[in-house]
Amino acid sequence: GIPEFIETIVFPSTGEDSQSQYVCVTLIVYLTPGYPDVSPVVTLKNPRGLDEDTVKLIQRDVEEKCNDFIGQPVMFELIE
Repeated sequence: GIPEFIETIVFPSTGEDSQSQYVCVTLIVYLTPGYPDVSPVVTLKNPRGLDEDTVKLIQRDVEEKCNDFIGQPVMFELIE
């Protein structure tokens, strides 16, 4: 069967930036009936090292990416 949702912790590519290595957010993607022809519902929770404005910006970017990929699987694009 198809999972109802997928949850993963997302970390940035920090390279040598030791300040960013503790930044992360939990990405939860709820696969709606009809996915991928219907956008999934995406929630961000437990942001660490991110201010509220940055979380809102990430949420907006995620929603735009979901709309751009209607009709195609979007999971890997969101995690990337």
